[in-house]
Amino acid sequence: NHNDRFAQFVHKSEKQSIVDIGGGSGNIYKSYSKYNRDVKWKIIDLNPTLEDENVINIKGLYTPEHIQEGETVITSHFLEHLIDLKGFLQSLRERKPKYHIFTLPNFKKYAEANYSATLMFEHPHYLTEQYLSYILPLTGWKILEKEYYNDHSIFFLTEPVEPLEVETLLNDSQDIINFIEYMKQRVDSIKHLKDIYVFGAHFTYYYLLNLGIQEDQIAAVIDNDPKKQGKRMYGTNLAVKSPKCLFGIDSPKVVLRSGSYDE
Repeated sequence: NHNDRFAQFVHKSEKQSIVDIGGGSGNIYKSYSKYNRDVKWKIIDLNPTLEDENVINIKGLYTPEHIQEGETVITSHFLEHLIDLKGFLQSLRERKPKYHIFTLPNFKKYAEANYSATLMFEHPHYLTEQYLSYILPLTGWKILEKEYYNDHSIFFLTEPVEPLEVETLLNDSQDIINFIEYMKQRVDSIKHLKDIYVFGAHFTYYYLLNLGIQEDQIAAVIDNDPKKQGKRMYGTNLAVKSPKCLFGIDSPKVVLRSGSYDE
């Protein structure tokens, strides 16, 4: 649903030429093509997997030279993974694209709901709207439009402009403190348990280990993805199992905190 809504948001502003940075699986293109097949689409990714006659795949790391003047660039849940966000935005602006249209998590809502995905090794920055209102003008981008997708994501339409120094009081630190305190309390509440099952073969598991849960307290990490099942969690001895391993166990203890995926 997110991909389809974002594709519609992109389609409102660009119908001719799109460069999709980090769009290896082609999910946004697949949604967009339902509304417009007559588009030149280029994907830049380390591992592009989409094969389509309308798509040009560039395999490798992104460099600014991949962007031509006047092209529209899109990124979907990409910016929050960058270490040097400022450098990326500055270098992209220098290529003089028509627009940069992007979607990223609604970090403020994530923190309020104590989603463990708020901050982790893949999300090194707390990219709230308040912070974006500072970093975008500073790096030469003007917000033309934005749209909220539930409490999950925010879509932005931006265009390159002259960089502008803005006075912004960033006061989100309490959100981060509250989030970290919640994560610590959550771990403290289950430190006495044995044979727990952790849902999500990803950062959820590593949060628990780094905040005090011992590996021998965990019976297994469970995940719906068959590609992960039967494999080992990096740096530990625990294997990933299907949730079906819970069948027949009397009152299994499952640790579940996957944000918008909880349901």
